[in-house]
Order: sequence, then C-alpha cells, then structure tokens
Amino acid sequence: MSPRDPASGPGPGPTPNPDRDRRLAHRPRLGYRRADEVGDVMEGFLGSEAARRMKRFQKVVPALREVVPMGLIDKVRPLRLQGAVLTLEISDGVALHELRQHYAHAILAALSAGGTSVSELSWRLKSSTAKPR
Repeated sequence: MSPRDPASGPGPGPTPNPDRDRRLAHRPRLGYRRADEVGDVMEGFLGSEAARRMKRFQKVVPALREVVPMGLIDKVRPLRLQGAVLTLEISDGVALHELRQHYAHAILAALSAGGTSVSELSWRLKSSTAKPR
C-alpha cells in the first residue's frame, strides 16, 4: 500500500481538536510555522477522559493475575473497558466456561479492589483462525 492509499487510513495521530485545527489554519501558509509546545499538548491529554480510561485499564491485568490461575491466565486477554463493563476475550471454549462458572465473582471482586470501577464482565470467545478440513 502506498502512503496515498485511502484504504491505509490516516494512521495513529493526535486526538482531533477543533480549536487546534482552527489555530493552525490561521497561521500563514508560507514561511516558518511554529510547532505546538509538547508541554501544552501533554497537559491537555493528561487531564482528558482518554488518559483516565488508560489509567483504569492498566489496573486490569494485575487484578486478573491475582485471581485467575496460571494455566488460564495465558488464555485471557482484556479487550475493552467502557464505563463499568470490561470485555474479556478467551481463546478456548473450555477456559471460557471455567472462568464464567468458577472465577467470575472473584474476578469482579479483584477488579473492584484494584480501583477499576468495573461492575460487569462481558465474555467473548476468540475467533478461530484454523482452516476447515
């Protein structure tokens, strides 16, 4: 794919900010354009909702490692944390059943004690990549 290919997408970049875009649009197009100060950009990000979600999500894995046995922890992947709902992707159907039946309450208790404010778990079985025979 070429860099101009629209299917490749814009790629990772800063969060859209209309005020910043307007400020950049008013700058002269010819000549030197001064870059935004890194400290100002970081200050804006650190106080944002996205930063708070990232901080909460970082507490999920240690809480899971406390409760889930070593044989099952490799099959669990936290996917999404939205509001009070944590979505976990499980790579094995048997592991999914065991986690839901025997560890769901302990996982919720550990997440709550870890300060994630998760009150509900959403389970998802990982899609298989094996080719049919």
